[in-house]
Amino acid sequence: GALNNFERAFNFTASDYFMWLGGHDYISNHLLSNALEVLKNEADISMVCGQPMAVMNEKVLGHVSAANYSFNDDFAYNRYLKSVAELANCTIFHSVFRRSALEGYDFRHTLSHDHVLISRLLAFGKLYYLKNDFYFRRYFSERETTQEERMLGEIKKMNRTDFYDHYLTDFKKVFSNQPHVLAQAENIKKVLIKRFGV
Repeated sequence: GALNNFERAFNFTASDYFMWLGGHDYISNHLLSNALEVLKNEADISMVCGQPMAVMNEKVLGHVSAANYSFNDDFAYNRYLKSVAELANCTIFHSVFRRSALEGYDFRHTLSHDHVLISRLLAFGKLYYLKNDFYFRRYFSERETTQEERMLGEIKKMNRTDFYDHYLTDFKKVFSNQPHVLAQAENIKKVLIKRFGV
């Protein structure tokens, strides 16, 4: 399953910077070097992504505007909360980031696990899109497997309760030394329930 693969790839490497590249996806030639240049020179940037492009049946369909976000607030909590409220297309999961931002992160097997991980990264800095480099994400008109099967590698039902718990646990871990921010945990839960239901 994809979740085990994501965790294994991360834990069996030791680079200062990291990026997951989807097995069906590809990137433009200079994306990695240009992303590293940004991260090395801009301390307030946490994630660097190529322009999101859709590919289907070997044809590039064009730019995916739904995968473009503005998570650039100067305050970590505001970026975190905005990502909780807005994330839908999670192509930015495939950004280049500093490995240190995921120190102590719990790779839980939950629905929408990528939402939690992206919010975690945004707690450590802003999102930056390279202007002339591209992330080509492959889309499929039909799938023979469910999302759960692709994520877990087995037929198993996943529920939203685990997802909410994952989000709140990570939020409290990230902001553990900021009591005034921790007091906003209920806002995170309210936004999640409003978006995804009980």
